[in-house]
Amino acid sequence: MLGKALVGGLAAVILTQVSPSAAEAAGSPSVVGRAEVRRDDPESVFVVSVNARGAGEGARGTFRLEHRYNGEVAWFDGAVDCLDVGRPVAVVTGVVGRVHKIGGMKRGDRFSFTVLDDGGRDRMGFASGAGAARCLGPAPKAEITGGDIVVRD
Repeated sequence: MLGKALVGGLAAVILTQVSPSAAEAAGSPSVVGRAEVRRDDPESVFVVSVNARGAGEGARGTFRLEHRYNGEVAWFDGAVDCLDVGRPVAVVTGVVGRVHKIGGMKRGDRFSFTVLDDGGRDRMGFASGAGAARCLGPAPKAEITGGDIVVRD
C-alpha cells in the first residue's frame, strides 16, 4: 500500500519559509513551511506542510504529510498538540485527523517529527504510532534534499 514505507521509519523533508505572522513577531516559537524529500526510490517523494506555533503543550497548528509515488498521492493530516523548540532543533507532535491511502495510519494515531535547522544541510526525523509520544521526537538523521527548514524560538 502506498505510504507503507513511512510507518515506523524515518524520512526527511525540506521546509520553505512563509511570511511571518503576528505570533512570530511577538516572539512565539514556530515551525512553518512546506517540505519534500526523495527517498531511495526517485519516484517516491514525501511532502510535509506544517504551521505550528506556540510553546509546549499549548502549541497549536496543523500538519500534512503526502507520499507521492507513480502518479498517486496518499496523505494524512492532523492537529499539532505540542511544539518544543531549542534552536536549532524543534519537535512537533500531533494527532492524525484524516487519512487517505497511507498504510498503517488511522484517525487518532500520533505523529511526530523533529527538525534540525542549523543553517547548512538541514535534517529531519519522523515517527508514528507507538514511536510518537507527545512532545517527543526522533533523532533528525535524514538529510533533506534541498531548501530550508524554518524554526523560530
